[in-house]
Amino acid sequence: MLEEVGCFDDWGVAALGRRVVAEIGSPDDVSGIAIEGLVLEMLAHAARKRRRPQAGGTPAWFPRVRERLHAEFARPLRLADLADTAGVHPMHLARAFRVRTGMSVGTYLRRLRLDWCADRLVTTRIPLAEIALRAGFADQSHFTRSFRRYTGSTPRAYRATRNGRAH
Repeated sequence: MLEEVGCFDDWGVAALGRRVVAEIGSPDDVSGIAIEGLVLEMLAHAARKRRRPQAGGTPAWFPRVRERLHAEFARPLRLADLADTAGVHPMHLARAFRVRTGMSVGTYLRRLRLDWCADRLVTTRIPLAEIALRAGFADQSHFTRSFRRYTGSTPRAYRATRNGRAH
């Protein structure tokens, strides 16, 4: 397949390429898996350009991968590790995951981390820096930037607002 050179116009591949550029421009500890997944999706999309996608239900491996993501969201995960869990190729996992969830593995993982943090902000008095580290963020400032992008609020303001205090 890679012996052939081809050229085609495809907005889907272009959009994935823009997302890779955005990941490179604003890196965090999930960027590696996000970029890996996006590039593999680009390759899968290009390889299947002339093929019709097969219809089907959720593959048997999907719940195992989702469970692993939920159980290990705070750890650095690689797409290859998740593909081993599934027993499929990383490219297939990246594409199938997006089809079933509407987002990349990296985006899903970020949301898991941020949702966990949001819950801890409201239900505990754990310091922000500790929440950030437990969720797998490099530091509190990285957590704050990601949280603000996700919620539109800083973690401190989010906690204060949800606990009935103005910030």
